[in-house]
Amino acid sequence: MHQEIKAKWLEALRSGRYEQGKNELCFDNQFCCLGVLCDIVDPQGWAEDDRGDPRTRLHHEERTVPSLELLDIVGISEDLTVPVEPEPVGDDGEPGLGYTFVLGRLAVMNDHRGKSFEEIADWIEEKL
Repeated sequence: MHQEIKAKWLEALRSGRYEQGKNELCFDNQFCCLGVLCDIVDPQGWAEDDRGDPRTRLHHEERTVPSLELLDIVGISEDLTVPVEPEPVGDDGEPGLGYTFVLGRLAVMNDHRGKSFEEIADWIEEKL
């Protein structure tokens, strides 16, 4: 990941300027952590979703993940993994893999684990 973009992303997540949302890059002016990344890299890239809910904003036609073009600018591939402590997965309690896909982990932290932007920024700072 390009370090100057990372620094801007961390600052934006910690700034309090963005209201945190879930499940979409931007819905009703609430952003997921990946939506914040889209907004700082290309704030002009937003458009209303004319096929769905008018409160949804698409970023380069994407609703839930950054476009491949944006990821290329940022210096993150869609299949980038980082090492993590294995966590139990499933009902069997077996440990998960010792790595995670970055985009998926960020989405889960934001949408399903209830992590704040500050906690997500700390993870990004450590892992990327």
